[in-house]
Amino acid sequence: GAKQLLGQILMSFRLAGDDDAIEAAASDFAQSFKAPHLWKSLPVFVGVAVVMSLIGDWGWGFAFWLLPYLTWFQFVLRVRNIAEHGATEQSQNPLQNVRTTRAGPLARLFVAPYWVNYHLEHHMVMHVPCWQLKQMHKALLNKGLGQEMRIAKGYGQAMAEAGWKRA
Repeated sequence: GAKQLLGQILMSFRLAGDDDAIEAAASDFAQSFKAPHLWKSLPVFVGVAVVMSLIGDWGWGFAFWLLPYLTWFQFVLRVRNIAEHGATEQSQNPLQNVRTTRAGPLARLFVAPYWVNYHLEHHMVMHVPCWQLKQMHKALLNKGLGQEMRIAKGYGQAMAEAGWKRA
């Protein structure tokens, strides 16, 4: 379970998809910081440390900004990436080439804020505001497309579909 997930996370930085996915992740349009380019975010981290120092203790900036960014945030990004894109069709079918994952309150709080779990809908129309993705999902279901859509009941099911085995 956990060892396999950790192994997948550590090994998948270059193995996480086909050449198109690797090329897209290396492009300027990629939405997350990549480890080799982490230095580009240094001014933000320094700014947070300065603000926290002015407030009274720079350690709070480290504890609540830099440390989570380097640990939890990277883990969550990897889990979401696997859930959204792992073991999906490599086709032009927008209902099958990515996955929407249902997320309860805890998953929404810790893993999928801003409705990012509605990933299929986001890929269909990328300019839909995040707060409207749930309504877009309902509209697709109301049109009768639910059976054709790749939807996971939760992050556990999505990870299992992508090959993660529980202990």
